[in-house]
Amino acid sequence: MNYHKKHVQGSKRMTRKYKKALPSLALFAGTVCSFSIISVRIMGMAAWLLFMTGLSLYNLVKEYGQIQRKDILTGSILSFLVLPDNAILSIVVFLAFLSAMTILHGTTNPIPFFSTDKANSKSQSCKTLFCLGIGIVLALVNVFLASGLTPSHPGWKLSYLFSALQAGIFEEICFRLFLFAWTMRLYGNRSFTYLDNFLIYIILILPHVLLHFPQTMDLMSILILSLLFGLPLSMMMRKVNLLSAMGAHTIIDLIRFIILGS
Repeated sequence: MNYHKKHVQGSKRMTRKYKKALPSLALFAGTVCSFSIISVRIMGMAAWLLFMTGLSLYNLVKEYGQIQRKDILTGSILSFLVLPDNAILSIVVFLAFLSAMTILHGTTNPIPFFSTDKANSKSQSCKTLFCLGIGIVLALVNVFLASGLTPSHPGWKLSYLFSALQAGIFEEICFRLFLFAWTMRLYGNRSFTYLDNFLIYIILILPHVLLHFPQTMDLMSILILSLLFGLPLSMMMRKVNLLSAMGAHTIIDLIRFIILGS
């Protein structure tokens, strides 16, 4: 009888907590999407860069003791890969990555860059390679969709590689890893319902997609970008690792640059 009472009381507490948490998650999703819509028409990407830099610095100062050396090393390498294409973005990448990983280490939903655990390394490698293969398929779909809109000028330039790396690293870290980390920071450690996960994927996908439409809101294009590219890349990050999402994203852009020339 006592056990039954405790179980019922515990369920009621969880229900109250869920009812409080769900509106806050929905509010955060609405806020970041609205910020993208407004900022792209006023300041463009600069608004997001200022927002992410300020929030990252605040978190790193506050959680200085939680910073791990391996994250500093990984963040430095990623920043260095972005540097040839854009020095400012390379700084933002380092700060956003370090801040996000510092937050996620203390949650029940960490996002590994790549698992170095011997027990999981083989499985992680196979899954990552599979994601890169998906990246090739998505790249061909992307080229097909863009071929009717953009004249094709096939060719190779080293700058294509650096531009693709910049897009893959910067966008996956700043618009997915960083936003996921702050979702966890604001939302807390708990099990996610289907509705929770739906809202989380909205947060990971729409803010970035909406930045592609500074003038008019093309709903069909937004839906295509979200489902064909945003959703698979977000799932790679959450279900596999960050490297798989960055690698697939880089492949998508690199193949487009090589085939279309832009």
